Amino acid sequence: MRFVLYIIISCFVFSCVKKQSSDPVPAIEYKSFTSSTAGGKDTAVLTISYQDGDGDIFRDNTSDGPNIVSTIFVFNSTANQFLPVIDVLTNDTTRYIQTITQPGDGYKGKQVRGDIIWPLTEFRPNAQAKTFYYKLFMVDMKNHKSNVITTPTFTVN
Repeated sequence: MRFVLYIIISCFVFSCVKKQSSDPVPAIEYKSFTSSTAGGKDTAVLTISYQDGDGDIFRDNTSDGPNIVSTIFVFNSTANQFLPVIDVLTNDTTRYIQTITQPGDGYKGKQVRGDIIWPLTEFRPNAQAKTFYYKLFMVDMKNHKSNVITTPTFTVN
């Protein structure tokens, strides 16, 4: 009887463990955002979680190009809605790109998951941008595009 009870408990415990994905397409999820202003400069830290079935979500070096693409949407009180920041030279939506390189050896070809802690400086387009959110995605070394995530709305001073 005890043996059967141990098996049932073991099955319950192990069924609650989240399996790692073997999907080669990376998946990301918003985790947190903290901001501060020091010396007149905005700084923030955006944390996202990731998982990748083949471990190629990071770049080998910065010359491999960006792997995070984000767009910021700022609340426009005149239009009473969130609008993307527009690049005045191209008259198109501004996209911010970042390259995150391999944190160490042994990732390629293996299932990986963890957190990306992304420090941001001057994270909003101007001091008047008080309320905003980001949309972002990642691209791995085989050009697999992750899901697009939308952060919650942030309000800063």
